[in-house]
Amino acid sequence: MKKAPTVSILLNSYNGEKFIAQQIQSIISQTFTDYELLVYDDCSKDSTISIVKKIVGNDPRVKIFKNPKNLGLIESFKNGLTMLTGKYICLADNDNFWLSTRLQREVDYLNLHTDVDMIFHDSFVSDQNLAVNICSFTRSLKGNFLSIASFDVHNLSLENLIDYNQVTGISLMFRKELIPKVRQIPEGDMHDNWIAKLTAADSQIGYIDEPLIIYRQHQNNMVGTEVNSNKFYLKSIFEPKWSTFYIDKAKQKINSLKILKKLTSTKNRNHYFIDRKIKYYQHMVNICNSNIFSLFPRLIVATIFSIRENYRNSYKYYTFFFFNRLYSFLTNPFQISSKNF
Repeated sequence: MKKAPTVSILLNSYNGEKFIAQQIQSIISQTFTDYELLVYDDCSKDSTISIVKKIVGNDPRVKIFKNPKNLGLIESFKNGLTMLTGKYICLADNDNFWLSTRLQREVDYLNLHTDVDMIFHDSFVSDQNLAVNICSFTRSLKGNFLSIASFDVHNLSLENLIDYNQVTGISLMFRKELIPKVRQIPEGDMHDNWIAKLTAADSQIGYIDEPLIIYRQHQNNMVGTEVNSNKFYLKSIFEPKWSTFYIDKAKQKINSLKILKKLTSTKNRNHYFIDRKIKYYQHMVNICNSNIFSLFPRLIVATIFSIRENYRNSYKYYTFFFFNRLYSFLTNPFQISSKNF
């Protein structure tokens, strides 16, 4: 019986002919060689598969699977996970470039830290020609002006990960025991944030403060770094159906948190926090369903109250208190008094 490899690499590809050769070459040039590579193609219409076959030749470590029809990233990701056999699971895209020690550094970390179930690392950011223009992707991460969370490698708690995704799928490695839970990814979640939340809820996340890949930016990135969050949120407020947008997002968050709670141990200390966040997002739904003409004047008052609240409580719960007070004011404006703050 063939021995399972230490690492299984899942590379989800789709129309990646422009850059996939460099990504594959960087994988087969790793100093750590006990791995299997599954190129799971989502029915590409270009020459992605033929390029991969030409590079890997008869390398027995490489498997190629092509969907008979396009399923999308998340479904392809879930299906690909079922075909992996390694002790550790590593993810790859079809357009980045790995430094030669990437696998070795992550494997060494997980071997040494048996209490850690997922590890991720920093990355260089480059243009489409791999010319590096940002030397630390993690230090460049910023939330929007409404965010209370920001990137902090010393605070990879569940509460921070729920509010703000700070783990990139292209940099993570996790233990295979997580696969059954990972495959239950809820609608609206991205796979990297879902893996991070699952790990933070029941275990520990590790971080290597060293760039081990080059994160290539180009016009066809599925998820890139040039996302202006402030502009996005401000623009969405003035959309005709802005409330529907936020209601749908809040409902997706509620569903995700319920699934997360179900998948974690019954005595988990995070259950209380998960319940509070569910209540918080339910407040968001109730607010968005409120009369739009009475919302904004009261929003100003509630913002003042919440700022005062912020000086009395941990900043992590700022948004929770904000929506809690805002909803209370919307439903009963005479209920709030200075003694509550």
